[in-house]
Amino acid sequence: WQHGDAEAFESLVEQLHVSAYRVALRLLGDRQDAEDAVQETFWRLYRAGTTIRDPERLAGWLYRTTVNVARNRQKQRWRGHTMPLEHAERLKTDGDADAARTLLLRDELQRALAQLGTKEREALVLRDIEGLEIAEVAAAMGIFEVTVRTHLSRARLKMREILHARG
Repeated sequence: WQHGDAEAFESLVEQLHVSAYRVALRLLGDRQDAEDAVQETFWRLYRAGTTIRDPERLAGWLYRTTVNVARNRQKQRWRGHTMPLEHAERLKTDGDADAARTLLLRDELQRALAQLGTKEREALVLRDIEGLEIAEVAAAMGIFEVTVRTHLSRARLKMREILHARG
């Protein structure tokens, strides 16, 4: 890929796309915005090419770039996308109550995430949802590890309060 092999780059995109998309979707809350952010992230990766010297750190570069692109998109426009309740209600009437409950829960979690501050949401998504280590989260966000812990603590407390208030 770094030497211009298009197939190698396609393979890399296939391997990393799901992770980047998950992060972007959780940070942005909108499927189209997330897909656009991921596309921009991979465009940046393609252009970065030979400037990435250590392939072992590629995942960290990808997370950091995805977070930065998502931040830029949020600055342009924040739209807290949630699953329309009618869709979950239709699933319930179709007899798929478990799927309806899952969609409603996912919707509530996305709404709660949307109420967090940007840094809190990023820390929570990268650590608790994506499972990155604190050091990796700090690198992706460009902040100190102790600051990540602070953001995580605040985010978890706010999520607990928000979800408790909603029942």
